[in-house]
Amino acid sequence: MTQTPADRYAQLRAEVAEHNRRYYEQDAPTVTDAEYDLLARELRALEAEHPEFVTADSPAQTVGGRPSTLFEKVRHPSPMTSLDNVFSDDELAHFDERVARALNLPLGQAFTYTCELKIDGLSINLYYVDGRLQWAATRGDGETGEKVTANIEGIPGIPRELPGLKGELEVRGEIYMSKAAFLAYNVKAEEEGRPLLKNPRNGAAGALRQKDPEETRRRGLEVILYALGKHDGVPVRTQWDVLLWLQTHGFATSTYSRHVTGSVAAAAYHAEMTAQRAALPFDADGTVIKLDDLALQAEAGFTSRAPKWAAAYKFPADVAQTVVQGISIQTGRTGKLTPVADLAPVQLEGTTVSRATLHNEDFIRGLDLRIGDTVRLHKSGGIIPEVLNVILEERPADSVPYAFPTHCPVCGHEAVRHEGAAGTFCTNPVCPAKSTLRVRYFASRDVMDIKGLGERLVEQLVASGLVKDPADLYALTAEQVEHLEMGETTTGSVRRVGKKNAEKLVAEIQASKSQELWRFIRALGLPFVGEGTSTRIARFYPSLTAVQEASADDLARIPDVGRQTAESIVAGLAEPDMQAFIARLFAAGIAPRPSEDVQAGEQLAGLTFVVTGTLSQSRELVKAHLQRYGGRVAGSVTKKTSFLVAGEDAGGKLEKANELKVPVLDEAGLNSLLEKRRAPSI
Repeated sequence: MTQTPADRYAQLRAEVAEHNRRYYEQDAPTVTDAEYDLLARELRALEAEHPEFVTADSPAQTVGGRPSTLFEKVRHPSPMTSLDNVFSDDELAHFDERVARALNLPLGQAFTYTCELKIDGLSINLYYVDGRLQWAATRGDGETGEKVTANIEGIPGIPRELPGLKGELEVRGEIYMSKAAFLAYNVKAEEEGRPLLKNPRNGAAGALRQKDPEETRRRGLEVILYALGKHDGVPVRTQWDVLLWLQTHGFATSTYSRHVTGSVAAAAYHAEMTAQRAALPFDADGTVIKLDDLALQAEAGFTSRAPKWAAAYKFPADVAQTVVQGISIQTGRTGKLTPVADLAPVQLEGTTVSRATLHNEDFIRGLDLRIGDTVRLHKSGGIIPEVLNVILEERPADSVPYAFPTHCPVCGHEAVRHEGAAGTFCTNPVCPAKSTLRVRYFASRDVMDIKGLGERLVEQLVASGLVKDPADLYALTAEQVEHLEMGETTTGSVRRVGKKNAEKLVAEIQASKSQELWRFIRALGLPFVGEGTSTRIARFYPSLTAVQEASADDLARIPDVGRQTAESIVAGLAEPDMQAFIARLFAAGIAPRPSEDVQAGEQLAGLTFVVTGTLSQSRELVKAHLQRYGGRVAGSVTKKTSFLVAGEDAGGKLEKANELKVPVLDEAGLNSLLEKRRAPSI
């Protein structure tokens, strides 16, 4: 049955409202930007054709989503609006005409525009009074947002004070997670068995809405500021003036903005940014074209949801369609079985894609992905090809559900499945697929830090049979190494390691025997144990033997380790092959030293400290001392802070502590507290 306009409108309105809720309130969109844009455009077109359908709460007439109940709400002094979209040069020319009509000027005016990238992050409003930052808030519904002041501390490019400025000021921009930070976070999360971030935008939004500011800081958020709301006493007449003023006053601004005349030049800017899109350091979903003159902006005015003087020119959909021809399983260094889709080659953002990550069994199961399916792809973080969804209408009639392997495809050893994001692992410690990767990992800078043991040399050591696992490194002699290939000379001839370099390498290997305990724990390659987990364990235990003797309950009590990780560590250390590997390392003379900040007691357990100002000792030493006795050290003052330790020139954190009535300690006061808690003084 054909839908009536009213029925279609009701359906679209419900769909767009649900997508708004998922995007703005849950940070968990289920459709791409391009798919959302199509639905929203159809909804607005129906409202234009049938104004009798329109109500004030229509998702086409409102901005963003409801503010979260987890954070204090704050009302923006001036509304934060959305932008209307254009999708072609013709539509941009029509926007140019609409600007002229809004200003009652003849068509064909060559308006001056400021063009900027539309960063895919989370909108932020910074509110200052008399030059001092009062709060930072998300956009929310445009009228009311969520106060996230503690979570923007540490983001570069947000000054706390603007000396000499009087009155109220709103500075607006976008908090984002760079592609590099997103990829680094996911690499570490996968290594430690934590859920992966879906995309940089979700990573930024989720980080800014963390109740723990320390977790926010771990994601390496950045900001670009580009607009003013209320701006008493700021001498600007154009949008370009705004960007220059922000830059000269210490705010982070974009280097990609451009000052142009006419819509043709604006379209050329958009084409240039479209071509650069894949190389941008952050995700962007289009460009923003703004009438430059602020007086003309005020005259042109607003619709119910967006300015009439600005438009978002969206990039083409970065999605491709292809067929899954097979699924390959790769065994990684930790034994994780990672499925990869083998695809019919397709062009995606300027490159030919023939493979895409499928993450783990749960990812395949969630998509109900089968060999022969037609799928849609995008590039996660703008870099890694990833399957978005299956087009079920194209599924072959004879397709069958994919059965994930129960054994390692390389060594045939049984694979153990961990529920959720963790994945499925080959538990054979001597699996050949792991050898080269395992030795490279063991020697890498962030693990045992064996200088000179590069990728090519490791491959030769493993291929020659000299090294089967990292324990074999400690039996190497300079004579065995000196004839191996190190690379090529500029003329193309083979360059050997040589006697001198071989002796240096063997000395480096021997010196690594006394590395810190956390490095040794990490070097074992246990599932879910990356730098963070190994460092936390080494703070509580002085030796690997003590870790081996710990129960899962003991390990789970360490902050941020968790029950699943604790059980996995105990099971991994109990594996006969792992025990034999550790015994060989000890027999070779490995004697890891206790970490410098090893946990010495729990006298300060349950207390959260912030350290600021100039003290008689470095702040890092003070922080390490507090952590050594069970204290938690945070970077910003919140209502949950137990004590602020303040030296000279404490600045804004001292003011914040006084405002929140957080107890403040000088060095004498801190030592008095330590004495009462029976912990050594600093």
